[in-house]
Amino acid sequence: MKRLLDSIKGCRPLGVAAIASMCFAADAHADGAHQKMMLGAYTDAAEGQTVLAGRYGAVIEVLGGHGLRFKQDELAASTNLCVAYIMTHRWNEARPACDEAIRFAKLEMPESPGFADDAHHESVAMAYSNRAVLEWLEARSASAADDLAKAHTLAPSADFVAQNLARLHASLTAAGSGSPARGSASTTAMAAHG
Repeated sequence: MKRLLDSIKGCRPLGVAAIASMCFAADAHADGAHQKMMLGAYTDAAEGQTVLAGRYGAVIEVLGGHGLRFKQDELAASTNLCVAYIMTHRWNEARPACDEAIRFAKLEMPESPGFADDAHHESVAMAYSNRAVLEWLEARSASAADDLAKAHTLAPSADFVAQNLARLHASLTAAGSGSPARGSASTTAMAAHG
């Protein structure tokens, strides 16, 4: 993450680019082992610490109206709002927030070459990966696979992309064998990675 932090300083306020990947229990295999999907959030911006604390209603309250706090960092705000809606199972509201996060991530312009391009690609990949989780939870595996393919093209070595691809593949494989393919909405096992 240091690489991302260093590269994004020129195009965002200092200290705003820390990303956390959050895992949540999404479904179980027949052997009872929980698989996890990952959501990415900006932890140093736009209610990021509130997301990490699991206070999703507070995130929605502050950012949902697209007021001043949202406009201060639209990429982080839309991404964190997407995560908050997903984590509270508010799928209809999550969809436009996740779409908006992708749009803002694509618009984000790195100011310096090199690492900045990697950071930009990772931001866009994270937005696609988050929307893929939503698609998967809504039992739209083809759309989830499409979003994860885009994320993989942009950030092929990102942990969140690899884990979500593995989970989707496991889910589709289980569906072929008669096991449940859709993720449940259990969100109790949260863990943050810096």
